[in-house]
Amino acid sequence: MAGLRAGWGLQIWALARHVWIEALRERFTQALCLIGVMLLASSMVLSRMAMGNRERVIQDMGFWVIWVSGFLGVLYLGSSLVRHEIQQRTIFLILSRPLGRSSFLLGKYCGMILVLATIFLILSTSFGSVMLLSGIRVNAQHVVAGLFIFSEWIILAAFSVFFAGFTSPPLHNFFLAGVAFLGHWCNDLRLFAQNTESHMMEIVLRVLLFILPNLECINFRGAALYEEPIPGAMIAGALLFTAAWIGTLICAAAAIFSSRKIF
Repeated sequence: MAGLRAGWGLQIWALARHVWIEALRERFTQALCLIGVMLLASSMVLSRMAMGNRERVIQDMGFWVIWVSGFLGVLYLGSSLVRHEIQQRTIFLILSRPLGRSSFLLGKYCGMILVLATIFLILSTSFGSVMLLSGIRVNAQHVVAGLFIFSEWIILAAFSVFFAGFTSPPLHNFFLAGVAFLGHWCNDLRLFAQNTESHMMEIVLRVLLFILPNLECINFRGAALYEEPIPGAMIAGALLFTAAWIGTLICAAAAIFSSRKIF
């Protein structure tokens, strides 16, 4: 039993490592990191032209650049997650081995996390350097906000794996963009549902609220900007929220992909 688990783990690691190496070789990933670093560095210049608080502009722009870079990374990686393997016929070779479809998806997902972690490490280090050069003190709230930006990335990556199992790349990107943006507007959608006079619109909004993750639950950027304390209960709740969504989506993706006819 221990040998089987070790073999299963090695298979997933081999797939994840392959995804990570291939993604880092691609020009899109390299360009994404380079442009992100350049935008972060340019925030020091742009902040001097802003009318508002210079330190807040740098932090706001830094968080925004990191979030957008991760979102674009998930879009790019996820849209070719399964489709590329099918088009190149490599999926037949992979699945002809004693490797389950669930393990295949899990390996791909872990590979996406490795790529995203590399991008996050590069951009967060650059952001921290820009803040220090600008005389901004990096506090615990910045660390928490940054880590939960990464948590949002891996939730979106789980959605990406879920959508990649049964949709085309254009639909995958459309659905993922909807989750990413509407997930931050859940509180507004709830207000619209409460105040709308259309019963049909209320039903639609309620359904959206049921199927969308409220990504504002893991958004601590405001606390970092205003140096507000973040209660431990909120952090624990955010961690549970992240784990619950990832677990649910990966299980659902595995169930759908396992029933999909490929051969």
